[in-house]
Amino acid sequence: VGCVPYSYWDWVNEVLDNLGYGGDWEGVFAHCNALRKAYMCNWAFELYVANAENEPGHVFYGLGAPGYATPYTRWDYLRCKHYKERPTPMAAVAYSSWWSSLFWKFVAHEVGHVFGGVDEYEADDGQCNSGKCDDRWGYLQVKNGNCESCNQQPVPCMMRANNDQQLCDFTVAHVGWRDTDADGVADPIDPTTAAGCLS
Repeated sequence: VGCVPYSYWDWVNEVLDNLGYGGDWEGVFAHCNALRKAYMCNWAFELYVANAENEPGHVFYGLGAPGYATPYTRWDYLRCKHYKERPTPMAAVAYSSWWSSLFWKFVAHEVGHVFGGVDEYEADDGQCNSGKCDDRWGYLQVKNGNCESCNQQPVPCMMRANNDQQLCDFTVAHVGWRDTDADGVADPIDPTTAAGCLS
């Protein structure tokens, strides 16, 4: 079960039930696996778009934000708490005419979470993603070096300020890319062969 208040899951569960997969994480994974098999691909994720035209603030009710990517979580019985496992297989974005000019920026940001990107704006008591500045994140396990709490001069980025036209070096590594051949183009990297080289 995820660490998200059940109200955030209500409508997602209804969609999954209507598709015949059941609710909660079991339904999410079952649907993603069915998509992978049907389209013969390695990965699949779900993007839910909700009509927020008549919601207060035109955002998700009770969340106060136009989007969210729910980290897949498991219950740690030894420590009696949930812990996050990224990446997540699902994200949700609210659409309304109020936010229409920013809609694709919200989509880009939330899909960034799906692939291992972490927030780079200050949140959760001043620490990006409730971590320490030396914590490692994402597919290649690198620091969140563009986090506003850890960097005196953070740059605009998809995961900070919803700049969908720019990826900072840290976000690129979080989603699993690194320019290994120095040609100016980021390359997807297998973490088992590259993790030891990261700073």
